[in-house]
Amino acid sequence: MNEATDGELMTWIAQGNHKAFQEVYRRYAAHVFGYSLRLLKNRGTSEEVSQEVWIRVVRMASSYRSDGALKSWLYTVTRRTAFNYLRDHDHSAEIQNEDGVAQAGATTPGEFEERILARSEVARVRAALDELPDSQRLALVLWLTEDLSYDQIAAQMNVSESSVKSLLFRARAAMEKKIRGGR
Repeated sequence: MNEATDGELMTWIAQGNHKAFQEVYRRYAAHVFGYSLRLLKNRGTSEEVSQEVWIRVVRMASSYRSDGALKSWLYTVTRRTAFNYLRDHDHSAEIQNEDGVAQAGATTPGEFEERILARSEVARVRAALDELPDSQRLALVLWLTEDLSYDQIAAQMNVSESSVKSLLFRARAAMEKKIRGGR
C-alpha cells in the first residue's frame, strides 16, 4: 500500500478496502486536522470536523477524480465541512478560546457590534471564496494555508508554475472585486 498512488488508494476505498483507507488516513490526517484547526481555531471542534471529513472521504471516494491532487481535494472537503459546521452551530452567544473553553460574550454594545461586523466580514469572504472556480480556489487555499511556493503548488495541482501564478492573480483579483463590491 505504501507505494500506491493516491488515485489508486481512493479507487480501492470506493471498493471498500479498509487498508487503503488506513494508508490515506496515515498520509493526510495531520493535514486535514491542521487545516481544520486553522479554519476553526478550536481543537475540540476541529477534531469533530476532521472525523466528519473522514466519513465523507469514504462516502465520496467513488466521486474522487485523480486528475488533481488528493491533498487539495481533502482541503476542499475539509473547508466545506468546517463551513457547514459553522453554519449549523450558531456561536454568536459565546466566544471560545483555542482550547474550546467558553469565554464571556461581548459586554458592551460596541463590542457586540464589532463581533457581528467581524462575522459578517468572514461570511462575505467565505462566500467570495466559494464563488471562485475550483482551480483558483484550490490554488489560493494552498497558497494561504500551507505557505507553499508556486512550484510546490504547481506540483500539488499538477499544473505549471506559470498557471499557478495566473490562477492566484485571477483569484486574488476576483476576491478583491467581490469583497469590495459587497460594501
